Amino acid sequence: MNAPYLPDLSLKGKIRRRLTRLASRKLLPTIDQKYISFSFDDFPKSSAIAGAQSLEDKGLHGTFYACTGQFGQSNHFGELCSSDDIERLFAAGHEIGCHTQNHIDCAVSPPAVVQMEIQRNRAVLSALGISNADTFAFPYGDVSFTSKKALADKFATLRGVQPGINRKGSDANQLLAVPIEGDIDNLQYIKNFFEQLDAKNGWLIFYSHDVRAKFSRWGCSPALLRAVINEAIARNYIIAPVTSIYSQIQERQIK
Repeated sequence: MNAPYLPDLSLKGKIRRRLTRLASRKLLPTIDQKYISFSFDDFPKSSAIAGAQSLEDKGLHGTFYACTGQFGQSNHFGELCSSDDIERLFAAGHEIGCHTQNHIDCAVSPPAVVQMEIQRNRAVLSALGISNADTFAFPYGDVSFTSKKALADKFATLRGVQPGINRKGSDANQLLAVPIEGDIDNLQYIKNFFEQLDAKNGWLIFYSHDVRAKFSRWGCSPALLRAVINEAIARNYIIAPVTSIYSQIQERQIK
């Protein structure tokens, strides 16, 4: 079960993370539009319900990163998703991504174990009718040099949790992402990134976990999520799931 994460804050850990961001890179081309993706990690039942509904109410879809080994479990995010949640989200047009089967730490797990976890996760998703899980998010946002290299050609995109906007030269094998956490009073944090996107084209990926009134440290209130969605719509950004946006960026480069 995924416990709250305690990152390695030692000098060695900081150097490892910095070097890993320079490894096995897949560089994004020029991005000539303003793109937004909403994503949910692990993912709790509350995001499958309240998170999905907030997007669907506006005719939008998100990316939900699933750990199929956690079906029926509960943790600090509340009750986690079930196979029924995944099937319902997929049928509604949302993207289902991979997050390992059991939310293992890709920074400390051997690459062979990471690949086995992904294969098993994909097998369960395939049995649920999802054969195109083509985006992956690193659990805890961390990965080792060797595991990143092993996964570099397994998915169209790999996503981390380093905050920022993806632009030309950003790494599609460790995409930047901005957290949506807390309540409505944290909206200004998000608006700061919107202002950066207004100043220069790019791809802003959001992520959160639980979406509920009594949210965890890594989750948000439904009010904050709705406010961020409304703000993105008001600014006329292109909003779509991760793989859809990545495909649009690649297709525009070819043209």
